[in-house]
Order: sequence, then C-alpha cells, then structure tokens
Amino acid sequence: LERPTVLVMVNRRATAAAVADALATEVGSDAVALWAGRMRPMDVDALTAQRPGLLSVSGHAGTRFLVTTQTAEVGVDLDCASLVTELAPGASLAQRFGRINRLGARSVASIEVIVPEGE
Repeated sequence: LERPTVLVMVNRRATAAAVADALATEVGSDAVALWAGRMRPMDVDALTAQRPGLLSVSGHAGTRFLVTTQTAEVGVDLDCASLVTELAPGASLAQRFGRINRLGARSVASIEVIVPEGE
C-alpha cells in the first residue's frame, strides 16, 4: 500500500527543522524530507538524487512527509496528498493549497491550517 506524501509548510527555517526532526523520531528519518530556505543547486540535486521525483508531480513513494518553508510555494510543481500549514498571508496560502491534488487524481485531499493561539 502506497502512503501518499503529506506536505508540511511552515514559515521559518528553524520551525521546519524542528518539525522534520520530530516527525523523523516518530516515523523514521527515511520517511521525512526537509526542503527549507534557500538551497544551493547542489543541495537540491542531492535531495532529488536521494529521492527521485520528490520535487515534481510524480512524487517519491517512500517519502511520507515533505517539510518545507515558503520555498515550495513557487518554482516547483508538487502534487501532494494533503497539507498541514502554518497560518500565512492569503496569497501564500493560495500557493500552498495549489500543491495539493494538483493533478486532480485523488478523490480526497485534506488541508489543515494551524493558527497560533489567540489569532
């Protein structure tokens, strides 16, 4: 049974690293990929070599969670099964939502927006 990738988008690099570490502790580091902040082309190449298809609509079957910052809002064509995101400006949320079920092949796709307490 294939486990589709959940896209986790946060607003800060430190938050992304902490979330990726917590998820890796729960599900194993092989199931979690981190793509946060500006990455050098060689870093992106290394990530895509380790996980072919991860940063494209084809995806990577072994990656259960892709943790990113707003880096993944533009310039990448993702098709993830679901999204967990921090609250962000409306234009950013629209970009993030567009990374979910992009090809329309899933009958169900979920989006969860985490809102800070008091907002």
